Amino acid sequence: MFKLQSYNQDGFVRIGITVGSDLIHREGEDGLASWKRDREVLKKYAFTDEDCALFEELLKKHGELINKRSETVARKKGSLVERDQLLHHAWIWVEQAGAMLGRLAVQDADLARRFNEVCPEEDDQLWRAIEPINALLVEYKSAFAESVPVQALIDGAPALRDRLNGLFGRIEAAKAEPMQDTRELDELDGRIYVLLRDLNSAGRRAIRAGLLTRQAPYYRFNHLRRAPRPAPTPDTPA
Repeated sequence: MFKLQSYNQDGFVRIGITVGSDLIHREGEDGLASWKRDREVLKKYAFTDEDCALFEELLKKHGELINKRSETVARKKGSLVERDQLLHHAWIWVEQAGAMLGRLAVQDADLARRFNEVCPEEDDQLWRAIEPINALLVEYKSAFAESVPVQALIDGAPALRDRLNGLFGRIEAAKAEPMQDTRELDELDGRIYVLLRDLNSAGRRAIRAGLLTRQAPYYRFNHLRRAPRPAPTPDTPA
């Protein structure tokens, strides 16, 4: 079952810094076309005509901002390759740590609970998740066979955390500053991403329910990078 999430302005910014403005705009155009085409079905999932019109206006504003601030967009696009590599590496670390701990969690309800409480679901949650997950690895290190490379993950965690802090930490420092070009664009990027993520999820649910027959490339991200996400840990034993 999916989890409900809420975001404030800074939350949208944190998500927005990880996506390219031009790419998320292309995703938005695709999503808007699907929304208009399947509007009657999507209403069953609370995606209304009024919401669609508001999103169209948001996308128009986003496009105008991209054109007005082309230098900002270009600088952001140029830095995304490095960001993507870092986020990709971070998700691999989380995925490997989750798989290791998941082997023990099958028979340890407390471990399963503690890991699930800190396991990230979005890119912007990574920088806060590395430290508590690493603490679990340290705590349970002795439970692993010598052939399991848990120490390598533990050793790599501090540097990974510092690099992620450099990526997301600047948002914290910007809270008290006036709205800047990059921050404003990041926020819009984040808002569009979150709405499209939820729209895509609703579309896929409608397909599974037999209300729509469309398959890929509909109702998924087709232009943004695809970073791995950690596999779910085993359910807590009864």
